Amino acid sequence: LQFVREIKEHFLEVNVQGKVTCKVRGYGELDVDWFRKRNGGLEPIKRPNQVENGVLIFQYVQKQDAGENVCIARSNYQNGEIQMNVKVIVGEKPRISDISTNQTIQEG
Repeated sequence: LQFVREIKEHFLEVNVQGKVTCKVRGYGELDVDWFRKRNGGLEPIKRPNQVENGVLIFQYVQKQDAGENVCIARSNYQNGEIQMNVKVIVGEKPRISDISTNQTIQEG
């Protein structure tokens, strides 16, 4: 049982849907779930956010979604279990609002 790609941090843009993927491979029946790290423990992901096929989906990313999340993958083959901690960073992407078409740049 192993992660296809390990990630430590993931940036999500505020006010849009955001996704964090946890892909695993291994033998047996695989089950992937996400939890939020809070107060020294793990709590389940709460609606409107959800988990589908190992993907943590934030329906409408907000600042409070930032923080530590844990992907836990399990296999019924030899009772395998692995964990990956992912720090979710929430912010705004820079926007270019005014583009001038007649601009000359001189070197020198």
